[in-house]
Amino acid sequence: MFSYCDSKKMALQMHTIAFGAGADHGPLKTIATSRGKFHNAPTGVDLQETFTAIAQGAGPSDTIFKEVGSRIAEAVTDKLTIEYF
Repeated sequence: MFSYCDSKKMALQMHTIAFGAGADHGPLKTIATSRGKFHNAPTGVDLQETFTAIAQGAGPSDTIFKEVGSRIAEAVTDKLTIEYF
């Protein structure tokens, strides 16, 4: 199992996303502070924009990751929006 400690050893950037109006930002900000970035996405539209922005933040050689990230953003946003709103 991959853990937060493993991400620190591997120098991975950790993005956390608070989804929905009632999301608890505290723990997510704590995780993101040391190794990444916190994002707030109160709506499904915000969530999709957040996933897309994260995917676009990949390096220039990561074109395939950007495309996959964009497709995942759409699918996850649709699923979460249906379940939570």
